[in-house]
Amino acid sequence: MTGKTRKVLFRVDDYAGNRNHDKWAKVLEVFNKFSIKVCIGVIPDNRDKNLLEYSLEPSSSFWAGVSDLDQNGHIVALHGCTHEYHSINESQSLIPINPQSEFVGLEYSVQLDKLSKSLSIFAANGFVPKIFMAPSHTFDEITLRCLSELGIKYVTDGYFLRPVRFSGIKFIPQQFGSLYRPMFPLQTICLHPNTMKSIEINQLEQYCRRYRDSIIDFSVFESFDYPPRGFLDSLMMCLFHLRFRI
Repeated sequence: MTGKTRKVLFRVDDYAGNRNHDKWAKVLEVFNKFSIKVCIGVIPDNRDKNLLEYSLEPSSSFWAGVSDLDQNGHIVALHGCTHEYHSINESQSLIPINPQSEFVGLEYSVQLDKLSKSLSIFAANGFVPKIFMAPSHTFDEITLRCLSELGIKYVTDGYFLRPVRFSGIKFIPQQFGSLYRPMFPLQTICLHPNTMKSIEINQLEQYCRRYRDSIIDFSVFESFDYPPRGFLDSLMMCLFHLRFRI
């Protein structure tokens, strides 16, 4: 497989009214420098106690910033509702990676209500997100059912090597939480600007410079083929879970 056939996407998590504004500005500056359009997980009603430690941006200014991201070609994704967690057994999640979730294990009516409220906040501010980005990468079959009923057909997650579909949802694979070189036909790297160190932001710039020809805009997600998930896709999920941690 040549470098030209390996493609890299970026998703960037936890854009909230409470965030590390300086680090977010620096990370976005890197992507703008190389004209890279990414998927940004927006928390519409942040109540995560860890994020609440950052200064709060006024709501009008926050949503104006989201609008700027959208108009600049980035993809705005639904990143949960409040970003609050409850404890779970990892095996309860379709991505068995973290012992916490905003959604996993909750009844259908509760999950539907959370997602409906989140979409209502987005709609009130002029947005209809097409992609769901689960906080802590944890969701279950009920989450997918609710997403499908609410008209969201895409999820960025899953240790696949290609886009796939199952349970009425199209999955854009998301394998790495750090800057791995282009390795697969399609890979997504997940970043969390709020907790990135200065050296990591510098490494991001170096990575983008070195692999710019392999990095594609997230906006192409709607043009992908999404074949049904097969046995090899499921096997790869298991192997990735053993080898890598997001």
